Amino acid sequence: MLNVETLHPSQLTPADTALWRSMAAAEPAFANPLLGPDFALAVGRVREDARVAVIRRGGETLGFLPHHRRPGRLARAIGSPLSDYHGVVSHPDPGFRAEDVLRAADLGVFRYTGLIDPFGVFGGVGEPQAAFVIAPEGSTADYLEAVRAASPKKIKNYRRLDHKLEREMGQVRLVAPDTSRASFDLLIAWKREQLQRTGLHDFLRPDWTSDLLTDLF
Repeated sequence: MLNVETLHPSQLTPADTALWRSMAAAEPAFANPLLGPDFALAVGRVREDARVAVIRRGGETLGFLPHHRRPGRLARAIGSPLSDYHGVVSHPDPGFRAEDVLRAADLGVFRYTGLIDPFGVFGGVGEPQAAFVIAPEGSTADYLEAVRAASPKKIKNYRRLDHKLEREMGQVRLVAPDTSRASFDLLIAWKREQLQRTGLHDFLRPDWTSDLLTDLF
């Protein structure tokens, strides 16, 4: 019989988080920090409604479903709208369906945007869509040489623009990682200005979003 224990992230045991990490590390589709326990723990520090459905059968832990428990038996993906990828993290062939998990957790709806479901727990809900990822291979020098060989005119134009920018604005530097709080605050201010200018919802207005980003920073 499937047993689902719903916990606040702070209630997870070290064994729970260790198993969650091992499940995520074993499946490339879960190789995203938004799907790991550390993100859920961070959200739990700023949101009381953060929850993790710990899925068990016969004393064995089979998977984890992080979410926000909202009124009306509604579950929203953990960290929404600051997280883009959601789903149940488990080993292959977990032996349960998402609807069984929701029922056992007394949830009627799980609302998500980008569903990661390599093991078909959600039964093929929705339509798959292609997504872009940055997957660099080889050295930086090899990459630049390949781009130069494929698009010599484009590289020449980039250099011209780089020199023009340096003449007009001074030396351009790339600082990575930039750990200064001033740069962090400036980035947040730029994003909020963009949201206001474009008429989009300012998801950075609530205190919990700024608290979460500050914590992660």
